[in-house]
Amino acid sequence: MTEKIAQCTTFYNGACPLCSMEIGRYRADANAVKASLSWVDVSTDGNGDALAHYGVTQDMAYRRLYALDANGKLVVGVDAFILIWQALPRWRWLARVMALPVVHPVACWMYEHVAARAIYAWNKRRLRKAAQAAE
Repeated sequence: MTEKIAQCTTFYNGACPLCSMEIGRYRADANAVKASLSWVDVSTDGNGDALAHYGVTQDMAYRRLYALDANGKLVVGVDAFILIWQALPRWRWLARVMALPVVHPVACWMYEHVAARAIYAWNKRRLRKAAQAAE
């Protein structure tokens, strides 16, 4: 019996090289298995307010990964990754591990307080240096 593939729309910061690389990997895997996933780069014109209906500003969208599940529920951070991983056969094992009762809160804390902050700060510095160099 074939597992039902989850459907979701992922909102990511395409201006961040690390974020783009990660999403590129998932997109390739999704295309290979024809998973029902869609991707919105919040850094491109017209997409900055894609999550405004949910109270998410563009700056907030730059700071974390967001996704809408098939029912329109907004999930953030580790839960957004889990939603993507559940749709991709090669990554389902990681979704199951990250959803474990002991692992999930630790992973969420690490994402919120370490990874997301560090990636956002790095990308802001990178963009600021690029703007200064262009002057």
